[in-house]
Amino acid sequence: MGNEGCVPLGRRKAGTGHGAGRDLTVFGKSKGVGKVNHNDMEQCGDVSAGAEAEALRRDLVHVFGHREVLSLDERMRFRLPDHLAGAIAQEMGRAGAVSALPPAARQKLAFYFVPGTEGRIFLYPAQNIHVAVQRFESPTGEVDRSALRAARDYFYSMMEFVEADRQNRLQIPAHICEHAKISDKGGQIVVVAHNLWLSISSSECAGKLQAGGREAFDAIGADVLDPVEVNGG
Repeated sequence: MGNEGCVPLGRRKAGTGHGAGRDLTVFGKSKGVGKVNHNDMEQCGDVSAGAEAEALRRDLVHVFGHREVLSLDERMRFRLPDHLAGAIAQEMGRAGAVSALPPAARQKLAFYFVPGTEGRIFLYPAQNIHVAVQRFESPTGEVDRSALRAARDYFYSMMEFVEADRQNRLQIPAHICEHAKISDKGGQIVVVAHNLWLSISSSECAGKLQAGGREAFDAIGADVLDPVEVNGG
């Protein structure tokens, strides 16, 4: 696969919650732990091109078919529903059988919270974060290098590793809330599963994305899901 031996650097103590006190190997900064420079990270192998063309990789966590409207408490925490937490845990166990990550990192219900596109927050399981990292380190196509460096540095500076507590609650870091313009304590968020990551957005943002996504789907959906090849004359 090219990435099965990729292990991130920077050991950090786990936070509170299930299995607290165990060493976790993480990127970025863990809750209660200072920032780690992205240059300290170990480079992973190529996950673009051929490897990424494999829609379902054995060493990655895949989650589909979940769209949840969840409530935030006064500490900006939300609880993953049991069916979603169970699906993620099952996938982590399956992918863990072929993952090079240490057991403590792949058995914990935890995510890398990173800035997402279009005003969202993306949540990557530990096994999957190298996919996002590699896209910044080895982008495909023509990209403005100055813009790439700025975007990459912003991405790494905002990254935070968050562990669920015993009730499967996750607290959204304050700086990540600012990125997604989520400030309504006790309000609602929309959580969507996107195969390799989850996204969090405000209800307003989710509504706009839904409308735009419907237009895009109507425009290209048939060619993607039901393509018909016609041989040229």
